[in-house]
Amino acid sequence: MAQIKREIEDREWAFDLAVLWINQEEDIDTARVRFLEFMESEGFPADLACKSFADATEDVELSDLDWSASDR
Repeated sequence: MAQIKREIEDREWAFDLAVLWINQEEDIDTARVRFLEFMESEGFPADLACKSFADATEDVELSDLDWSASDR
């Protein structure tokens, strides 16, 4: 049970970090490279890092769409 909790916490942390990274960088490709390099240096599995970044990218894009719709 403790391992499952840790995996969930890792996923949530990685997702939140990816969102922050995307919002800080001006270029999505630069954000991806730097995020993945950081995650690798911290010992996170590549599949977790890639999935987290993909989910975060989708979330950021959707929130941008929400802002665009509310501006009209």
